Amino acid sequence: PAVAPTTENDLQQQGTPVLDSFKRPLLSNDTKTAIVCAKKLMTSATNDEDKAALEKIGSNSKDPTPEDVEAGSKAIVNQLQEKQNVTFALMLLRLVVLHPGTTDDNGDSSHVLACLRWVQNELITSEHSGSNSSSALTTAAARSMAWCVLSNALGGAATSSSLDNSSVLTDSTVEAALADIVQDSSHQPRVEVRQAAAAFLYNVALLESKKLLVGESSGCDEELPDRVVSLLCASLDGVAQDEPDTTTQLRRILVAARLVKPLNCDTVIQPAKTLVQDLGF
Repeated sequence: PAVAPTTENDLQQQGTPVLDSFKRPLLSNDTKTAIVCAKKLMTSATNDEDKAALEKIGSNSKDPTPEDVEAGSKAIVNQLQEKQNVTFALMLLRLVVLHPGTTDDNGDSSHVLACLRWVQNELITSEHSGSNSSSALTTAAARSMAWCVLSNALGGAATSSSLDNSSVLTDSTVEAALADIVQDSSHQPRVEVRQAAAAFLYNVALLESKKLLVGESSGCDEELPDRVVSLLCASLDGVAQDEPDTTTQLRRILVAARLVKPLNCDTVIQPAKTLVQDLGF
């Protein structure tokens, strides 16, 4: 007998088990290399205060105090600004930004934010080919770690107020990440860069979907924000045909899926769904 075609009602009843299994931001939180990175940075530290801060953060990267986070960030940004041990510094920084630091009167963790701004600036302004000798992100390892830093900072900010989302989530940063998830004749990012950039974009999608859900519940019929349109179009463009890495492919699909169906709810964002259908999915 002929098999009846799957209807939209059938799909709704089946649910979205794969998407629903991703309940948290995508984070890079393996602490095994923390002490190695800290020791490497200590060899280049120019003062005892930075050396002590790096030793503390390296030996207790799983649960540092706010004071240790701030002191460690200060030591790290000193080396980043001098473009010393960049990959090691970013590997340690990705763990530091998962924890709240001490804050000033404005609620800002100044040295953590200084680190994030440095990372943002390098990602946005550096040439993607890595051939620009003035860039600190000249290797795929450094660039992928930079995306891990911002992904972790944004993922942590999604569940706490310790980091200001606006300091991590800018249009220029999103555009740089979108450029790093695709391959074309002029731009060939390595697989680790594509994976890390896609993880960052998934965490962006988590936050953007919350905003869409608020608009949906308030009966707002406005068009999708430009950032959401860019995320949907770029994440799905050529994802099945041109992306050979299954991890990157999955993360790109998750970006679009999460914008259609926000986390922990059954609501479908209709304008996002319509755009995905218009794109041929």
